[in-house]
Amino acid sequence: MPSGSGACGVTLPAGAYQGTFSAALDSPATPDLNASTHTSMSGPIRLSVGANGTINGTWSYEAQSVYDATVGKMQDHSESSWTQTDGVLSGSLCDFAAGGGHLGQDRCHDSVLGDCSGLIPGLTIPISYRGAPTSNVNGQLTWAWALGLPDGSSESASWSISVSRP
Repeated sequence: MPSGSGACGVTLPAGAYQGTFSAALDSPATPDLNASTHTSMSGPIRLSVGANGTINGTWSYEAQSVYDATVGKMQDHSESSWTQTDGVLSGSLCDFAAGGGHLGQDRCHDSVLGDCSGLIPGLTIPISYRGAPTSNVNGQLTWAWALGLPDGSSESASWSISVSRP
C-alpha cells in the first residue's frame, strides 16, 4: 500500500481518515491591560492522504474562550463560545493548511458589559495555519508554535489531530 510522505519525514498510508481536532491558544498578560486569553477548541476532521503526501479534507470545531483583564482597579472577565463550520484542509503532510469556513459566536457574557453576544458578527475566516507537524506519534499529528506579539511577548498555540481509518 502506498504511503503519503514528504521531505519533513511525516508518513501516513494513503487513504481516507477521520478523527478529532483539538487546539489550545494562550495569550499572555499584556503590560498595558494586564489582560490574558485562553481558548480551547475541538471538533471532527476528515481528510484524504494521497500517495504523494497531498491532503484534502474538511474540519469544524467548537471553541470556548475566557478573557481576564485588569485596568487600574477595574477587573473584567468574559466567557464566550464559538462554532466554526465548512473549514477546508489542503496542502501536504509537510505543509498542512487549515483555513476557510464560517465562524459564528454562540454565546458571550462579560462581567462589565453583560450579554456581549451581539458585538461580534459571524466571520468568514481568511486565516490559514501552515507548516509541518512538530510530532507524529501513532497517527496523532501535532503542530505547535509561538507567535511574537508587538509588545515583545509571545502567544503560544498547539494543534493536535488524531486520525484513523474509518
